[in-house]
Amino acid sequence: MKYLLLLIFTCLTILVGCQSVPETPKVTARVERVLSGQAIEVTLLNSSGSPTSANQQTRQQVRLQGIDAPDRRQDPWGAMAQEQLTALITDNNPDRLVQLELQELKPDQFDRLVAPVWHNGVLINLELVKAGFALAQLPRDGEEPSSATNLPSNLPNNPQVNSQTNLSAPTNPHQAALMQAQAQARILGIGIWDPSQPMRLTPSEFRRYNQNSP
Repeated sequence: MKYLLLLIFTCLTILVGCQSVPETPKVTARVERVLSGQAIEVTLLNSSGSPTSANQQTRQQVRLQGIDAPDRRQDPWGAMAQEQLTALITDNNPDRLVQLELQELKPDQFDRLVAPVWHNGVLINLELVKAGFALAQLPRDGEEPSSATNLPSNLPNNPQVNSQTNLSAPTNPHQAALMQAQAQARILGIGIWDPSQPMRLTPSEFRRYNQNSP
């Protein structure tokens, strides 16, 4: 029965992947640090591969959109999620370059950008959920900016990007795929779903009981 359910979810995942998702503008960034299983610190780059700001020390924190990874203090899952995210970014990527999907750039309550993050055509957010190291997450209150002034000043000055960036759209075009990936990871019993070492509290619950940290 377990494998039959897995087959069904795999077929559904393929169908979701075949659906047309509109192309959205992306900006290249260099990952400077992996802060947790769901957050990175980056330097935004322009088309020539240089920092977008004259101040080359300017960095921006980014939280991966649509997922909720274990808190760093949730032992051992927090460290495992951070290691998985690091591997996804660094594998075959010596320059640690990623692409941020601009249509979904939204600051959260900690002033981090919230975005789908890509490397080599692979959605890193989705891979974390597939591996069982993050939950698929519905949009939370406070993630939607009220105006363009919430975006960092070091975003590329690109008229095409700015005109296509919808700051008020709450939709996440990858939500269906994230939910399917979570169902598959849960059936397989991997990562946080491992029945021999299950994570008892969701990351959000853990943070609520242990103060509100990023």
